[in-house]
Amino acid sequence: RILSRAVLTYPLLDGVSDQNAACAVSAITAYNCLATVGGLTPEDIVVIHSAAGGVGSLALQMARALGAKHIVATVGSDEKIALATSLGADTVINYEETDFADAVLELSGGEGASLILEARGGDRLIEDMRCLAGFGRLVVYGRTSGESMQLDTGKLYMRNQRALGYSSNHYRNTRPEALRPGMESLLAMYAAGDIRNIIGARFPLDQAAEAHRLLESGQSTGKILLVP
Repeated sequence: RILSRAVLTYPLLDGVSDQNAACAVSAITAYNCLATVGGLTPEDIVVIHSAAGGVGSLALQMARALGAKHIVATVGSDEKIALATSLGADTVINYEETDFADAVLELSGGEGASLILEARGGDRLIEDMRCLAGFGRLVVYGRTSGESMQLDTGKLYMRNQRALGYSSNHYRNTRPEALRPGMESLLAMYAAGDIRNIIGARFPLDQAAEAHRLLESGQSTGKILLVP
């Protein structure tokens, strides 16, 4: 019986805990959205949505460690602002209270963000495109709203913008070897203390349904762990 494919098995460095390893799926998504697909540079103004969540909280720390020029975090409540700030955000926006696209355009002098990480989809894609800079990259790695949205391709090509998709699952199924460089980089970040997991809650295995309900409520922060 095969428990794991060798191509998807990685040695843990000293200082990388089992908890770090348990959150590696979120971490590889965050890293690849920023660095591999998003092509983060030190000149980038980066917008990270759902910045207090599992992927977002790691992406914030990685963007700081990778030297982004300015990091904008969006969160769904004022209670999450302090967490996003502590993880490296330069600007934190409660999107329930403030139009994040207007705020991004204002802080960037009208230029917009050069890299946006998006996991909700739906109508928010319209606002993402409104504040995406010329030559900017929009990386979509989820659709938690359950809604799809058509992009205005006319505006996309007129400003040399790029809309990109990312799925760790598709990589695992089709190009598993391509995940190794990113995994090795993020494990080194864990070992160096550049990133840490935010554990918002722990549930025993027999309360998995409660864990799912918390996740679906939008009130959780960081990762939710199931423990024996």
